[in-house]
Amino acid sequence: MKKNKNKETKSIEKAIALIVLIIVVVIGTYFGIEFDVEGMFNEMISDVPEISYSIEEIPEYNGKIYVVIDDNNPDFSEEDMEINEYYSELKDGRVGMCIIKTSWKKAKSDEVKDDYSSIYPTGYKQKKYDSSIVPGEYIYNRSHIIGWMLGGKDVDERNLMAGTQNFNMNGMKQFEDKVYDYLRENKSNHVLYRVTPYFVENNKLANGVQMEAYSIEDNGKLHFNVYVYNVQDGIIIDYATGENKLAKK
Repeated sequence: MKKNKNKETKSIEKAIALIVLIIVVVIGTYFGIEFDVEGMFNEMISDVPEISYSIEEIPEYNGKIYVVIDDNNPDFSEEDMEINEYYSELKDGRVGMCIIKTSWKKAKSDEVKDDYSSIYPTGYKQKKYDSSIVPGEYIYNRSHIIGWMLGGKDVDERNLMAGTQNFNMNGMKQFEDKVYDYLRENKSNHVLYRVTPYFVENNKLANGVQMEAYSIEDNGKLHFNVYVYNVQDGIIIDYATGENKLAKK
């Protein structure tokens, strides 16, 4: 997969920040001034935008569970804005794009989670590992595409995919929490939220999902557009089937 040009731009910006920091520290040291070098560097690069990619140019996973897409700007059309809730029908058993216009009322409409253990998404080849390798021990969750906590359908095969512990708990959850926290603080507002799974060819397990959100009433005070990798560190996954095994050290 191709790397986005923004990666080179950000690397240059970080290098410039580092050079400036070195100059400041050298001059300060000459005059006997002590610095919190790490803190200063983190502050200097905090305003540098995260590296951004197009959805067609997602890089290989390198240890970070997500990457930013299109400068974090979601790609909703006027027609999308009119959608209340939609779940793609299964194709060859595989899930597809799901979208919801959610609100605090919708998020709190069902506070009792139902049992969906009878649903087996494609690629759900469950295996247990030591908790030091896979927190929670079992590699896969039945991951809601539209989170139940955001008003997504609880027991619906169109809304459940096989997702690793890392994908579910460290990837999707942090962005679901952003939407949930926004709705809790803005109870009369709505957020358009879309999740699109990406499969390679006829693979049973999705390589990841694109997650997009846009708060409507305040013209995107909350917004994001990210790709979350369906991976588990220390585990080799065959995406064609969902089979998995411990990586050799």
